[in-house]
Amino acid sequence: MIRMGRETKILNLSSNNLSQVPLEILNFFIKGDLIGVNLSNNNIPSVAELQRISSKIEKLWVEGNPLCEEGMDMVTYIRLLAQKFPRLTELDGVPLNEHGVMLPFFKHFVISADSKTKMVIEKFVTLYFAHYDTNRRKLEMFYDIQANLTMCTDFDETPEDMLKDPYAMHSRNFLNPVKRAQVVDKNKKFYRSRHALIAVISKLPHTVHDLNTFNIDVLKHDIKSMVIVISGVYKEISPKHYKERFLHFRRTFVLYIAPKSYNNVLTSYMIVHDMLSVSLATERIIRNSFKNPIRNIMQFTLIDPDPEDIVNMCNIFSYYTQLKAHEAEARLLQHDWDFKKALKQFTVDFKKGNVSSDKFMDDDFSDMSS
Repeated sequence: MIRMGRETKILNLSSNNLSQVPLEILNFFIKGDLIGVNLSNNNIPSVAELQRISSKIEKLWVEGNPLCEEGMDMVTYIRLLAQKFPRLTELDGVPLNEHGVMLPFFKHFVISADSKTKMVIEKFVTLYFAHYDTNRRKLEMFYDIQANLTMCTDFDETPEDMLKDPYAMHSRNFLNPVKRAQVVDKNKKFYRSRHALIAVISKLPHTVHDLNTFNIDVLKHDIKSMVIVISGVYKEISPKHYKERFLHFRRTFVLYIAPKSYNNVLTSYMIVHDMLSVSLATERIIRNSFKNPIRNIMQFTLIDPDPEDIVNMCNIFSYYTQLKAHEAEARLLQHDWDFKKALKQFTVDFKKGNVSSDKFMDDDFSDMSS
């Protein structure tokens, strides 16, 4: 028993109807090489029932417990678990990055067992849709110079149909005989260059994608190419509509893999075919989307910040601007905790001389105006 305890690295306590962590058992194994505990499919009611364990635990499984249904957002959930298990690097089989953030759809909805494929998908999806939702012109870096794009929708072409504008002018629906002739005979609605397809998608309404709704199928991934199908939900942000419009999409990407390898894994993957299908989201899909705050990695904005987040953000803002803490907080609050907007406005005010000296910390800041 003693020898087994010293050599055990992963302790499996799943499906034991446990309502709390058995500390007596855990403490015995911690004295050895234990780095992981499987507490899945038990009856642990809340995160509070997980006692804080300052140990070597790096891997933890808790799925299938009532604590997973507490209704808190993903970031808070991970943060609370990390407080209980300070060295946690993997949760329910999903690695946590250096910021302690997990993208849950990679665990549940990427149909691929290959770790390299999952890494490529994570980087591609995160970066591509972050740019798509902010500045689509920057998407040029993802496409081959001769890449092509096709679009289709399931709408009826009547004035009452909400999707007719602006998707109708770019759609190539083959069920419509007129449009079918345009595609087959006149080769229209088929965008054959990087410049042409970027111009088209830049005309579509501004969007926010909910990555938590994504289903990702990897149809092929070898040394020459990768084919992925992504479906999910996004909402449009358009001044033409008085209320948000939710759409369901399905997107097929065919990527060519350059023979030369680079330090950045994405530089060798170029999109050569992009096929987009769009339809209005059903009420059920809408109810199950956008349940958690959406954080775009291209933006520096706090969403519903807690006191610790506020202090950290204010300290960073004060460091760059030399403003006093309360002045830094006031400027961030004025811009809804958007760091980039607040910093941009400060730069404008400072150059115009609209920031009085009493707003700054006591250190000498006279050289900042140069």
